[in-house]
Amino acid sequence: MSPLTYEVAVNWILLGVWLTVALLLLQRMMENREFTYRIQKTPEGLVFKYSLGIYAGCVRITRDEKFDEPVVRKRSDGWEFTFPIWYTEEQIQRWCLYNDPTVKKGRTSHRNDLEIFRQVVLKNNDNLFSIRGRVFTGDRRKNPR
Repeated sequence: MSPLTYEVAVNWILLGVWLTVALLLLQRMMENREFTYRIQKTPEGLVFKYSLGIYAGCVRITRDEKFDEPVVRKRSDGWEFTFPIWYTEEQIQRWCLYNDPTVKKGRTSHRNDLEIFRQVVLKNNDNLFSIRGRVFTGDRRKNPR
């Protein structure tokens, strides 16, 4: 191997190492962002938007007279749950608490949205944090990395 080829190979390897380190540091910084959310009542129902570390999503709860049973739709920014108009708030909460939408393989980008919605809206717990793609509840200081 000529000295020039060797230097080029070493430079590419070093560039790869530095890019990997930079991506890992960026991921760590994004994970340390605070948990923020917004709950908005609308005439049709409820909109829950959140940002947790590197994740963000939305859960929409609506009622529509055209439906006879709950319908779950995956959207680009989260989930939309449409309930019949005759569902009470308690029935909607119970349905959201005990039913999980089915997610096709490879389409798991918003798999945590419903669990975060349950914790914040249904269980009144906004003490959440994220580490390596998993959502945890409780005090971050008691759950060391």
